[in-house]
Amino acid sequence: MKYDIKSKLSDQFLETKIELLEYLINQAKQGKSNKSFTQDIDNYLSEKEHFPYMTSYCMVGPKYGLGCLLGHFLYHYINEPDFTKQVFLLTDLLEYIQAFRPSKNALLKQTTTVKLIGLIEDFGIFSAFFRNSDHRPLRIHYIPYDRADSNGHYYPNLNIIALYKYKENSYPEYVFIHEIAHLITHNLTGSPHKVPDSFNEFNKTFHPTWKPRSTDDIIEIFVDLFSIAIMAETEFASRNPLIDRFSDHGLKMIKDYFITLTRKLKYAKQSPILSRLAQKPPGTS
Repeated sequence: MKYDIKSKLSDQFLETKIELLEYLINQAKQGKSNKSFTQDIDNYLSEKEHFPYMTSYCMVGPKYGLGCLLGHFLYHYINEPDFTKQVFLLTDLLEYIQAFRPSKNALLKQTTTVKLIGLIEDFGIFSAFFRNSDHRPLRIHYIPYDRADSNGHYYPNLNIIALYKYKENSYPEYVFIHEIAHLITHNLTGSPHKVPDSFNEFNKTFHPTWKPRSTDDIIEIFVDLFSIAIMAETEFASRNPLIDRFSDHGLKMIKDYFITLTRKLKYAKQSPILSRLAQKPPGTS
C-alpha cells in the first residue's frame, strides 16, 4: 500500500510531520526514490491553497498552514537526484520542524492581515507586486506554533511568508510588514541579500556615522525603516516598536525616501536558484 503523504500533511499534529520526514529520510538512506510523492504533494497544495479571483496572494490558515509550508519544501527536496544530498536537506527540514513549540499565544488575525495589506496599497504599492518576477503569487501561511528564533520568516525562492504564534511583548503587525519588506527588496534587487543602491546613498545622509557590519545588517535596517514608513501615522503605529525612536524629522525622511523608491516599482531580474539548498529553512545547519 502506498504511503499516504496527503493525510500526513493534513494532520495538524507536529508528531505526524516528524513521522513523515523520518519516513522520507529512511527511504532516501536506502536509495529508494521519493519522487512518486510529487504529484500527491502538488494535489494537496492545490486543494488547500485557494487564490481569490484576480488576487496576487492567498492566506492559508492554521489548520493547513504548516502542512502547506512543509509541502512546498518537500516538493523540491524529494526531487533531489543525489540521495546523500536529499538526506541532508530532509534532515535539515526535520530539525526545522522539531524546533516548533506548542503555544497558547495568538496568531495575527487574517482580517488584520488584510488591513495591513490595505496600508501597503494606500502607500502606493499595489498587491500585484507581491508576485515575484516569475509571476509566482505570495502565499501567507499561519503556523499554529511558535519558535524560539523568530516570529515569522520570508522564503524568497518560494515566495512564502510564514507567520508563527507571536511571543509575549511582540508585535505581529510589525512582523508581517517587516517580512513584506523582505519581499519588496527581493523583487526590487533580484536578490534576498541586497538592498536598492539608492538606500545606501540615503543612509549616508540619514545615518552618516553608522557602519553596517554585514550585508544582513543593512538589509534588516532597510526592512525596519520600510515598516516605519508604512505604519507611522496610521491606526497601527502603536504596533511598531521602532517608530518612537525617531524624531518627526527622521520619520519624514524615512517616509519620503520610500515614497520616492516605490513610485516606479520595477522587477529586477532575479538571481537563478543555483541549488535546492537555496530553499533551506532558517535556523538549520
